[in-house]
Amino acid sequence: MAILSGVLATALLSFVTRVAPAPAGWISRPPSLQPVFFQFNLHSLFTWGFFPVVLTIFVMAFVDTMGTLIGVSARAGFLDKDGNLPQIERPMMGRRAGHDLCGDDWDQRHPALISSRPRESKPVAAPD
Repeated sequence: MAILSGVLATALLSFVTRVAPAPAGWISRPPSLQPVFFQFNLHSLFTWGFFPVVLTIFVMAFVDTMGTLIGVSARAGFLDKDGNLPQIERPMMGRRAGHDLCGDDWDQRHPALISSRPRESKPVAAPD
């Protein structure tokens, strides 16, 4: 609620001080998709200019996965005395299998579901 009220207060202040123009209307129809609908440029996917986009998405997914995995493992008591997760390849293969079986939909929602578990949960005994 604080973020929403901050955004609204900032917008109102910018309209009053004329830093930004007030909108002509508050509700309108969405713009037409006709100028961009099915206008693909697949050749640009195979240029060096697109490499930073692919690298960024890869690093974001990897860091998200590792952060969730280590965080949940620490909460469950699975880390060793040095803070390492023994046999880390096993949960990573489970994530890969879920992605292969269920597609991108599973991959995008999986870390968020694990991360949003209640904090009151008790640690689970580590597997043998």
